[in-house]
Amino acid sequence: MEKRPYWHCDTECYPNYWSIGFTSHEDPTRKYSFVKYNDSPLDIASIIYILSKVTIITFNGTFYDEPMILYALTGASNAQLHWLNDFIIVVNKGRPGWEIKREIQRNILAPYFNDGKNPKWFVMPSWLDMIDLADVAPGVKISLKVYMGRMHSATMIDLPIDPGTVITDADLALMERYRGNDEIGTYDLLTQIQDRVDLRVAMSDRYGIDLRSKSDAQIAEKVITHLVGFPIETPFWPHGTRFQYIPPAWMAFQTPRMQEVFEMVKNAVFETSDVEQMVESDRLDDNGKPVKVKTGIIMPPEIKSCRIKMGVTEYKFGIGGLHSMEKKRAWNADDGWEISDHDADSFYPRIILNERYYPKQIGPRFLEVYGDIVSERLEDKANTKYCFKMKDLAAACGNGQWESYWQAWGAHHNTGQGSRKIVINGSFGKFGSKYSKLFAPDLLIQTTITGQLSLLMLIEAFELSGIQCVSANTDGIVVRTPPGGAAIRDQVIKWWEGVTRHTTEQTNYTALYSRDVNNYLAITPEGKVKRKGVFAAVTLQKSPNNTICVEAVVEYLTKRTPLIDTITACRDIRKFVTIRAVKGGAVKDGVILGKAVRWYYSTKEMGTINARTSGNRVARSEGARPIMTLPDDLPDDLDYTWYLREATAMLEEVGFKNL
Repeated sequence: MEKRPYWHCDTECYPNYWSIGFTSHEDPTRKYSFVKYNDSPLDIASIIYILSKVTIITFNGTFYDEPMILYALTGASNAQLHWLNDFIIVVNKGRPGWEIKREIQRNILAPYFNDGKNPKWFVMPSWLDMIDLADVAPGVKISLKVYMGRMHSATMIDLPIDPGTVITDADLALMERYRGNDEIGTYDLLTQIQDRVDLRVAMSDRYGIDLRSKSDAQIAEKVITHLVGFPIETPFWPHGTRFQYIPPAWMAFQTPRMQEVFEMVKNAVFETSDVEQMVESDRLDDNGKPVKVKTGIIMPPEIKSCRIKMGVTEYKFGIGGLHSMEKKRAWNADDGWEISDHDADSFYPRIILNERYYPKQIGPRFLEVYGDIVSERLEDKANTKYCFKMKDLAAACGNGQWESYWQAWGAHHNTGQGSRKIVINGSFGKFGSKYSKLFAPDLLIQTTITGQLSLLMLIEAFELSGIQCVSANTDGIVVRTPPGGAAIRDQVIKWWEGVTRHTTEQTNYTALYSRDVNNYLAITPEGKVKRKGVFAAVTLQKSPNNTICVEAVVEYLTKRTPLIDTITACRDIRKFVTIRAVKGGAVKDGVILGKAVRWYYSTKEMGTINARTSGNRVARSEGARPIMTLPDDLPDDLDYTWYLREATAMLEEVGFKNL
């Protein structure tokens, strides 16, 4: 694909105002903006010239900015542009974006952008090249403003003027500042996920299809359907379609309780649901009112309510995987006891291949394509490890030429294994999407229930062998082995791997502190800390929430550093902030803050932050001081006592009692 320089782009639209801005990624001081205000002339030629020379980087540009830009370049008036803006955002709210975009292309843009032969058939102009980061970023339906909070962008600005307002001369500079700040946010986001974009560029070159703006699941669907080699129709599953789970021949249980659970699962009836196909009489509650059911798969009530107690731990089934139900529990590896985490490698993909599960609309050809991708990934993974080992050896010998050679090949194989991992794991999510050509709800259930029952087989075997299972989550379990029991533990694992044809990876812990199965801290013998859920490090998938409190807890558990010492020694305001999305926007003391709010806890702040539309208090905002622009210095009104209480509560929530 043609390589162009990256420029960030954003557009804004009001009844009498439309603007577009460009900022160079390599040199953010290079900026251009064009405004159409009260039907003033738009410099269409200059905009097209810029678009023909660069790849524009947008956020949600696929479904909003792209059609708005193209319509503006047809010479549309401000009123027409605002009509299209409302058509996308207001009139069609709730509809899939691709449906709206297709309708706009066919009914509005096609007469202006076509092949010259059929004016009713839209053709994307060759001078427009765009990458949309909305699906590339590792989150689902996350706004750019929330991402900016998670990245600790310097300033968070929400829309300064309510949609639909007529813009005045006094508002122009404010709109320019707002749009420019969004371009900065897009710049920050691309910088954070450059590796994900680069990987998609490499995959686009490899497969000959544009994958640059796709999520992992979208890439999986595109690649697999491309490699299958024949047309695939998106299957239609009528609302209320029923089916049952069919277990593999090797699956069996030893205890009466688990045999009873196994029979219950085999006899249970799963059902597809689709709210778009439902009528009011489909499902009524005890009062005769329609039951709200989401599109997807209805879990049989007997499975949904099933609780399985083995040893010290209780488990429950889920659509996505098995979960244990521990709360506020702490385990330590002492007095000869061992704590070990056993994760199954590529758990669901391996089940699909082992049991030869495939979408009916594709047939066994799916397994050929999927199996080749899995094999190629394993080969690339091994080659990556080998190349980097040789690189380190060459570096130790002082041979720079061979070091560069092995570095390049290692990077090549690492890109290959990374791209194939996306396809392998991403395809699973599409089995549950009714809009996907891979849609196969029966396959989804076959895979996840097989995974859950196979883990329960392992747990049962451990408990019968005198080894405690203390946690289980989707593709792995944590066990506590008594003194002298390691050999038995390893035999059980080997037996299970042989029966199920899985491989597992073991990680030992010296301590495990769990608030619950999804939120815990695990400490390795080397002193490293595995952090999950609320205790995990801040990423694009997790908003900051008093990070300093988590750090204080980790320091206390690993080094016994007093909580207050860690908290007061910190000079970084970013570790004291909370980011919260507020539907409809938030307000504090009459000041509008926006739909993504950033705050810290202050000794001088009174009252709460409230939702702008409902007036309801934003959760945990008592004493919160908004900080939409990060200061250079630490505020002098930080409420250290609040953060100490929070850290103390976190310790108690993970079962630590000796504070």
